[in-house]
Amino acid sequence: MAALDELKRYCNARPSVVLIDSFESFDYSVTRGGFYSRIGKFFENVTLNGTRLRLPWQFNLGKAQTNSLELIQSEMNKAKVVFPVMIKTNQSTVTAESHFITVVFNLEGLREALDSYTDELIIQEFVNHDKVVYKVYAIGSHYTYYPRPSCSNIESSQDNMVGFRSDKPWPQELLSQEEPITRQLDSRVLDYCVSTLKEHAKISLFGVDILVQSGTLDYVICDLNAFPGYKEYQEVGSYIDELVKSLLDN
Repeated sequence: MAALDELKRYCNARPSVVLIDSFESFDYSVTRGGFYSRIGKFFENVTLNGTRLRLPWQFNLGKAQTNSLELIQSEMNKAKVVFPVMIKTNQSTVTAESHFITVVFNLEGLREALDSYTDELIIQEFVNHDKVVYKVYAIGSHYTYYPRPSCSNIESSQDNMVGFRSDKPWPQELLSQEEPITRQLDSRVLDYCVSTLKEHAKISLFGVDILVQSGTLDYVICDLNAFPGYKEYQEVGSYIDELVKSLLDN
């Protein structure tokens, strides 16, 4: 965060520097809990063209303590969420643990998983999504999406938990021989998703991961990333030029 503070001071001292996205917009993607608490209300009871758009259920645990098991069980029961669940750090970047995720299948797995972390934690609903995650990339008024391989649908496991790094390939324990189901996403739902994030997070360059839930076909927003790689978005250069020009014109 020291580097970000230094950049803020640099830009504030030089008003001729044009910022595409404000520094405040990055706050929405730095922590998973922050994104959920600040954006979640805009995705409550949203249904478009018969498709529900939502965030996954999650509970901000903080750092694991002696009563964490009972507390998590209580919150899951209130929300009628059942195993498996996912455990992630609240911090989505920077820390060594931020990419380490566990899928937990029972109480014993929950106990083991909590012992694996020292950072503040998020407990999140596991959403079966037919082995496909949709990577949505936005640049100003333009966006596109690409389907990407993901883990298998999971109901139960012989393991108590499976840990993995989100920046590495999925572990074999979370893969099966079932074929992925790739769908064409509804443009009206994506329009609402992208425009809502732009308006309320005040962000122009971002990526968002969407899962289509198996069975219900809900669209579930599981991650927001500020200034993603855009490595397959061929029009990225011209769209960024267009965005910068619009900012300069204003």
